[in-house]
Amino acid sequence: MALAQEIGVKGADGIRNVAIDYTLKLDADELLGSVQGVSELGGTSDLSFSNSQVNSSAIVVNDRNVPPSHAVQFGVSGGVPDTTYRVKVLVNTDATVPGAQLFDDIIRIKVVD
Repeated sequence: MALAQEIGVKGADGIRNVAIDYTLKLDADELLGSVQGVSELGGTSDLSFSNSQVNSSAIVVNDRNVPPSHAVQFGVSGGVPDTTYRVKVLVNTDATVPGAQLFDDIIRIKVVD
């Protein structure tokens, strides 16, 4: 499991679109398969997640061009102001030999007024 160093920020009333680049974790010729889950850690259910998916077209993440099937995207809404949440993201790959990888990562999202 990896913890992203970057902390995303969102307003309590807004929706934050999140994109996570997995390019450097993928092996040669490997692509992301499907998002297995996006969930809030820590025993609360203040956040809501929507439209979790692998990118179907090229996108830009942190000023880097990311090809199709190399990033996870989802929306986040809700949250309590002045709270930082940990969000678990599970995504598998299309690898066949020796088998698909499952990436289990945690990102942080801070909710502000």
